[in-house]
Amino acid sequence: MSYATTLNSFGVTAREAIMSSSDGVPDAIKALIEVFQNADQIDPEDASGPWGVLSALNKLDCYGSAIGALYKVVCSEKIANFIGVLRAVQLGLLADSELRRAIEKGGGLDVDDVLRRVRERLPQFQK
Repeated sequence: MSYATTLNSFGVTAREAIMSSSDGVPDAIKALIEVFQNADQIDPEDASGPWGVLSALNKLDCYGSAIGALYKVVCSEKIANFIGVLRAVQLGLLADSELRRAIEKGGGLDVDDVLRRVRERLPQFQK
């Protein structure tokens, strides 16, 4: 089954979720497609897979251009970084306010350190 036809428990397809969350912003669309294509391999311990990433973005009230900035500027267009910083917030390793500030200011987050801390907690997280 392709990512576009994958359904969540509410009957929403990945394609619908991507278009809704991205607000049509190209960098956000690219990031979310990559999430659906790679999340299971990058973070095998997240039982929700790509839907867990979307949930984390939703909890941060992060949509459209904010997703694009997180992916492109803060995470240097590396999907493992993108998933990792969101996972760090979920694990309480990174304050959501700190991530929001990095998105708004266009950087300033030590992503390598954040990922190191995620890997300490989740050894199977992509290295």
